[in-house]
Amino acid sequence: MTISKEKNIFILDDDQDLKSIYKDMLESFGYTVDIFNNYSDAKKAVEEKSVDYWGIYIIDLKIPLDKNDTSYNDECFYGFHFIEEYLPLEKTIIISGYSSPEINNAILSMGPLMSFTKPLSFLNLIILINAIFKYYIK
Repeated sequence: MTISKEKNIFILDDDQDLKSIYKDMLESFGYTVDIFNNYSDAKKAVEEKSVDYWGIYIIDLKIPLDKNDTSYNDECFYGFHFIEEYLPLEKTIIISGYSSPEINNAILSMGPLMSFTKPLSFLNLIILINAIFKYYIK
């Protein structure tokens, strides 16, 4: 069975509870979901499979560098660095626990598809993803 990239979703988030919800929800709509916990694992996956393998990227800005990173502090914006280094912004949805207008404006000025503040509305997220795949990803 061949899976087209249009049904593959890449998630980079270190929140264990949210990752389970994302995976269950998106797979119930027929998507294949690959979830990564940290910058290093995400980087390795993109380098092995290619950035074109996934149709949409959902990226948390604040994630650890690797599985051994326990220093989690205000400088752990490795999701942001991952986006800058690897991802096409037109295929990226950014999620963040930050809700200040300055940070949200800075995020949107990067040019992603959309930016969500945690906690997410999963209904809005699935509506957006379905629309993106239906109307924009060919």
